[in-house]
This record gives sequence, structure tokens and C-alpha cells, in this order.
Amino acid sequence: MPNLAALVRKSITVGYAKDGIATEDRLLVEALFGAIGRFHWLKSEDEIDLATAVTGSGPGYVFSFVQHLQQAAERVGFSKETADLFARQIIVGAAGLVDEDPRSPLELKHAVASPGGTTAAGLAVFEQAEAMPRILNKTVAAAAVRAKELATEQS
Repeated sequence: MPNLAALVRKSITVGYAKDGIATEDRLLVEALFGAIGRFHWLKSEDEIDLATAVTGSGPGYVFSFVQHLQQAAERVGFSKETADLFARQIIVGAAGLVDEDPRSPLELKHAVASPGGTTAAGLAVFEQAEAMPRILNKTVAAAAVRAKELATEQS
């Protein structure tokens, strides 16, 4: 399922093929979907609904984060235009690093969070057990359940 990021050739598309599918057919699928981003083969058909909850719905989660970051920037005093610029460019810059830097997201997070600094103070709130970790786990689980329901309804 390609997502909206296909418009800028940055999507992630997944597929599943049963044994016996010719290598040249697999390569063709990879090339076609590779034209709009990255492609990844799933190990089983059961992973399709799980992938939908992450790859299909994930851009919406990121857009929500940007929206709320912009609103938070406005609440501390920035104009809507400045808050929008900041929120968008933060995502673009961070995404570029995640894409191009070989360090893990955890390592990158530590690289920008000086002990006792402003990022560490914000992350202390963001990463409380009942905050972002819980919200993302519930979000992805809800989307996976709904993907399975939709698949069942269409059968």
C-alpha cells in the first residue's frame, strides 16, 4: 500500500508473495514500487494488516505530530507562519538525518539531547511511560485491529 509520500517518491510499500513466484516477477514488483520510494517484502500474509497500521497509517501520525508541534510553538508565542515553518523544517531535517545518518534513532536522539539541557527536559515529558510510548503503542494497535476488520469485511 503506497501512501501519500509516493507523491514525492518517499513512500514505503510492502508486498507478500507466496513461494514459487519467479525472481524476475519479484524484481519487477520491486522496480515498479521502487519508483515511488522503498519496497519491502513481508514474510507472511498475516503481516499485511500489521504493515498497514505502521506504513499505511504512519504518515498520518507524523502529520498529527507536526500539527501539534506547530500549535505548541504558537502557544509559546510564535506567529502561525513561524510556528508552521519551524514544525515543518524540524521534520524535514530530522527525517533527512534518519534517512542518511547510519546511527539509530536512539543514537540520534542522544546526539541532540545534552544532559540537563532543553531537549532532555522536553524528552523527559514526551517519553514518560504514559505519554508518547503508550500513545504510539495504542495507536498502532488500534490501526492494526481496524486493518484486520476491514480485511474481514471485504472477504
